[in-house]
Amino acid sequence: MESAIGTVTDVIFKSDEKQIVSLKTQHDYIQVLLNNVDLHVEPQDHIRVRGTVANCSMWGKQIHANEIDYIPVTNDLLADFLMTGIGIGKATTERLITHFPSNLVSLLASNDINELSSVPRVSKAAATVICNNWNKQAGKVELLKFMDSVLKNTAQSKQVKLKNIAKKAYGIYGEQTVDKLLDDPYRVWAFSNFSHADLLASAMGIKADDHRRLVCAVEEVLYSQLEKGHTQVSPNYFARELSELLNSSKLMLQALTAAVAVGGENNTRIIISESNCPDDMPENERLYNRMYALPGTTIMENYVKEQLQKRLNSNVLPIGISDNVLDNYVQKGNKLSTEQKQAVKMILTNSVNVVSGGAGTGKTSVLYCANDLIRQSGYDVLQVALSGKASQRLIQQTDDDAFTIAALLTKIEHDEKFLDKYQVPVVHIDEASMVDLQSMYRILSVFENRPLRLVFIGDWAQLSPVGIGLIYHKLVKSTKVPKVELTVNFRSNQEIFYASEEIKNGVLPTANQRVEIIEYNSESELSEIVKRQYYLNTFNNNEAHIIAARLKTVSQANILLHKHLSKSRKVVKVSPQFRIGDKVIYKKNDNDLGLVNGSTGTIIGQSESTIQIHFTVEGVKELKYENIQSESEGDYILQHAYAMTCHSSQGSEFNVAIVIVEDIEMVERSWLYTAVTRAKERVIMIASKGAIENALARGFRFENICVGFSL
Repeated sequence: MESAIGTVTDVIFKSDEKQIVSLKTQHDYIQVLLNNVDLHVEPQDHIRVRGTVANCSMWGKQIHANEIDYIPVTNDLLADFLMTGIGIGKATTERLITHFPSNLVSLLASNDINELSSVPRVSKAAATVICNNWNKQAGKVELLKFMDSVLKNTAQSKQVKLKNIAKKAYGIYGEQTVDKLLDDPYRVWAFSNFSHADLLASAMGIKADDHRRLVCAVEEVLYSQLEKGHTQVSPNYFARELSELLNSSKLMLQALTAAVAVGGENNTRIIISESNCPDDMPENERLYNRMYALPGTTIMENYVKEQLQKRLNSNVLPIGISDNVLDNYVQKGNKLSTEQKQAVKMILTNSVNVVSGGAGTGKTSVLYCANDLIRQSGYDVLQVALSGKASQRLIQQTDDDAFTIAALLTKIEHDEKFLDKYQVPVVHIDEASMVDLQSMYRILSVFENRPLRLVFIGDWAQLSPVGIGLIYHKLVKSTKVPKVELTVNFRSNQEIFYASEEIKNGVLPTANQRVEIIEYNSESELSEIVKRQYYLNTFNNNEAHIIAARLKTVSQANILLHKHLSKSRKVVKVSPQFRIGDKVIYKKNDNDLGLVNGSTGTIIGQSESTIQIHFTVEGVKELKYENIQSESEGDYILQHAYAMTCHSSQGSEFNVAIVIVEDIEMVERSWLYTAVTRAKERVIMIASKGAIENALARGFRFENICVGFSL
């Protein structure tokens, strides 16, 4: 076991678990490896490390630390700390130490800026910076002394975890951290979870029925509800979880009462919305008729509602287009249907619009026509979508540029005048059913006080947002928002459309020549069916993809088909897990390559250092090793794509969709509907017994998401 004392000067390498830092000791610089995220440190930290010495082929001699202590800076290390930890320079350091040979530490600790700035060429501003950085280190030392005293009877591994959490709290509370934790140890919940906060509080002697504990428990279960998409819920949704967290039904009721006591419309911890209850309703029943929410989501929902309401109340100037123009408008040889003309006219007339329709109902034709007429009238179009795949499809189908929501927000952040180029733009939000509350909040924020026409385009029956909240589905149901639902299907093959309509209505889809249902009874039987159906439906270079719900199932199908199909194919030298002919998907937005997250293609060739892929939309691209695997994260950016998740497939269309229907909660009506509507020519559902019926019975996921937003 070896130990060293010094100041952290640099973080050389960092990953989720590992960190390598440079430590300046009194005599040398040494490297320290920290394999536990709870031991990670920051530049300027003055520490003692203990561990074993090892030689690394890449980094050289290192101490592999298993203990870290934050310690006060002593006189013998004072000069090194001032130069490396605070970074004030050698000359200034020497002047300070020469001027105050015995009491510099006490002057720094007492923030004596006047005395420090009496030294020649040390300004008050410099003295202030020196004192602040000195006391930041001193504050950490005092905090960890406090944690040591509180946790003396706590297991070592848990001490390390709680100390790391306390350091995160220090980043917010600074020198007040100890006082904040003494006032309410559950403050550390914001930096970890209820279990860790409860451990600290228990060590500090906090009782099980303490109101601070009870309120924090309610915050914890409300936070867990966010992971299910809910932004505002009644206790019916979380009472069981709260009881289990507190290990008591009695404490659960006390926790609800405590939350009501601290809650309210303007509370910073829990927002309580009162419902219309009879005056004589017992308090226990009244507790269950209230709605509980976290303030962050409530703020966002209120903002989205306010901004959309403002735009509805202050309409933009309509773009006048005669009925004759719409009647004679031709796009790709086809005139618009009555519904499509209504949708175009609505977009040109209103400031907020909703266009809804399933696959093949002509949403793209509506956008193409609207964009064309808007540009002819001298206005601009901005198209955005949640995913790179969807934005790419917009570009391809409308001949107009399109951004992902993230890319648009980044562009605006780096170019404040970007939006000034657009006078009353029409902002199309495609795949709107997938847009969550946070994305909508950010979009409306950047367009606040700017005139625009906002168009939500989507299919309410498709997948709901992965993130929190519901926007599009609530707008579809609103009586205040202009909307048109496209119901006429223009595809030549109506059988898949009829099957999708049956799924929407909760009816078992009718099998026919283009819709097939195959039942499997075992995993081995499923594998054989998948191999056979993929072979039959990719004969003569036909395009087929397998869609599944679970990543495990997707991975198993990809391994199965890669192994089955690639026996005689050439191995790709630059990345041997691939072979010529493999179906692949790119999992990153890459402007340099012109690829988006979700681009699919086939490996067609290779060189010594590259791989050639023919992507369905982007054409042939040549990828180097660094384009295939992320060196920093170790993950493969290029992956096999014989099979993919339903979320990855959204925004894509395939000649044939082979849908594996598993009997799990994730597979509900919108999942099945979305998977089936990826198919243009043929869909095969491979289902376990009763899986399709159970998916239909689960209904649409969005129907079970509780939110506070409505319009």
